[in-house]
Order: sequence, then C-alpha cells, then structure tokens
Amino acid sequence: MRFYSLRELKGSPVIDSEALLYGFVSGLEISEEGAYLEVSERVRDPETEREVEHAKGRVPIGEISAIAEGPEGPVVLLSSPREASYRGVSPAEPTPADLERAPGKLVIAVDGKVLGRVEEVVVGPREPGLRVRAKGASEVAWLRFIRDLKSRDRGLASKLEARMDPYKNPRIPEDRMEYLRGILREEGASEEVVELMDSYLEEKPGATVDIPWSAVLKVGDVILVGGLP
Repeated sequence: MRFYSLRELKGSPVIDSEALLYGFVSGLEISEEGAYLEVSERVRDPETEREVEHAKGRVPIGEISAIAEGPEGPVVLLSSPREASYRGVSPAEPTPADLERAPGKLVIAVDGKVLGRVEEVVVGPREPGLRVRAKGASEVAWLRFIRDLKSRDRGLASKLEARMDPYKNPRIPEDRMEYLRGILREEGASEEVVELMDSYLEEKPGATVDIPWSAVLKVGDVILVGGLP
C-alpha cells in the first residue's frame, strides 16, 4: 500500500462511493480528533466568469477506500456517498440507460487504478461492455520541430541539432520537456520559440481494454468498476 504526502495529493479529485465528484484535495488537517483531508470545490463566479475555489468539507481518512493511480495523478476514492447525500441523490445500481452516457467518462477500478476513458460501447456474448482507452504517452516531435525551425532560424536549429541529434532522437518523451526548454534558452532561443515547441507535443493513442457491463459498479461523474482480473 502506497502513502501520499499533501504535495502529492493536492488538487486530486475526490470521488464518493456513488461515483460522484465531491471536490478536490486542498489540505490536510491533523488534530486530536484524527486526520482529515480538506476538500474544496471549484465554481464559476457569475459576475467575473472566473473559476473560484471554496472550502467544501473535511473527510476523515478512515473514509478513504483507495487512492487510484493514473497518468494525470492520483484520484481519492471514498467509501461513503458524501456527494450523493449533498446532492440528494439516492444510491442506485447501473442500468442499461447508463450505457448512453458512458462514452467520455473516466473509468476507475475500485482496487486503485485509473483505467482510462470510455471510447465506445461494445457488445459480446450475453452482455454489453465498455471499450476504455488509456491515456497515451505524449512526445515532442523533435525532428519535425528542428526541420520547421530551420526556415525560421537556421543558426539556432544547428545549435540544437548539436545538443540533441534529431535523427537519433526524432521523438522525445514529455517528461524531458523541461530539459529541452533549458537547452533552447541556453542556446539563445526567444520565449516565443520555447513556447512554439509546446505545439509539437503529440499524444500517442493508448491501449484499449474491454470491460464487461457486469463489472460496472457505479455510473456517475465517473465510472467505478470491480472484479477485473
């Protein structure tokens, strides 16, 4: 079982047992009563049209059933229907009608893994299912960036080629973006060119997995599934 610091959890979504979004982790409170996650919600100010954050509540850590790992960070799962109670929604089992609103929703296994988003509804023997696509890895199209940069600043492009050979490294993982930004700045690139490189970030399609409808536990703001191999 993995443990998380507040720094690692801050901003993570908090999902209740009915698959509804309760809010986002904003703090950690330790007192004589116990340990609590502080949760906030984000709402749009009708006057300014800007998103603002408001405190929503405290969640005892005893209500955390799992912390699911995903490519965009952790997701906190609760054992209680906190948001359902807040909205006045009664607990309900998935129905065939939920299939229509499944595409696009995030799918989370209750044992602690973010599986991806529903791409489409599929059918198999005796039951429907959900095809879920995992988030793909993002890469910088370095070779294409260097080629395009030559028409703009051949000297800079040549310096960057010497630092990171685009023919040996045509695509570079997103986690090296800061390194690339660093060498651009070291070689005198303007901030406009540094920002231009961001537009060469491309996401490779992730793998898909088909989940039987019988494994779907709850359908709300997200989809909770269980009983997977």
